[in-house]
Amino acid sequence: MVAGVVAGVGGYFAGSTAAPPKTIRETVTVKETVTVTQTVTVATTPATITTPAPAVTFEGVTVNVACMAGGPEGPHSSVLYYFKDEWERLTKAKLNVIEIPFGELHEKVLTDAVTGAGVYDVAKICATSLGDLVVGGYVIPIDDFMKDPRFPKWNPDDVPEPVR
Repeated sequence: MVAGVVAGVGGYFAGSTAAPPKTIRETVTVKETVTVTQTVTVATTPATITTPAPAVTFEGVTVNVACMAGGPEGPHSSVLYYFKDEWERLTKAKLNVIEIPFGELHEKVLTDAVTGAGVYDVAKICATSLGDLVVGGYVIPIDDFMKDPRFPKWNPDDVPEPVR
């Protein structure tokens, strides 16, 4: 046993005559999903968006819009309230939102059109009411308005196809 220890220590100090160990390199691909959450801070310059004023203003004009009642948070009327202030600022006209209960909307808009009373300048109606208004000739195509340079430009492709 003492001889083994002496031989081991002697071999250690003398160096090993054995071949150096082989390094085996192996690439193993493990397929698994790894989620990494990282917070990145990017320094940016805030963009300035300038909305040009229309060439023509409509100061003193009031536009009466009939729509389904629901108030500023309603599913049909909210869009009118949402854009009202900005629209009035840009056009200098007044937007009068006239809310009508669902059960009366079709009848009131159609009666206004048939009698020519002119209570409503615009009607935001249900699609089911459109047929009576088109057949009666009360719907005005907007093509001429879109070509008129006095009016702000917009792209009809920005509007969903069923609404165009």
